[in-house]
Amino acid sequence: MPVMGLIFLRHAYSRYLAVKDGIEANLPRRGGKARPLTKEDFSQRGAIFLRPEAQFEYLVSLPDSAKRDREAFDALC
Repeated sequence: MPVMGLIFLRHAYSRYLAVKDGIEANLPRRGGKARPLTKEDFSQRGAIFLRPEAQFEYLVSLPDSAKRDREAFDALC
């Protein structure tokens, strides 16, 4: 069952990366700084906002797979 979760997470991460640059390019700027990314930015593009600790690259770098799965799903919530 954890394999299915990781497959879903990999898909969510791929979709996140596919829309992230476009979202960042269109964020309103004030004083030269863009506002932070939000869940709504991603949901409008059909993607899931992933905090850094829920991103696939971070999770793959963790040493223990059980810990990695647990942290992934905790971070998504």
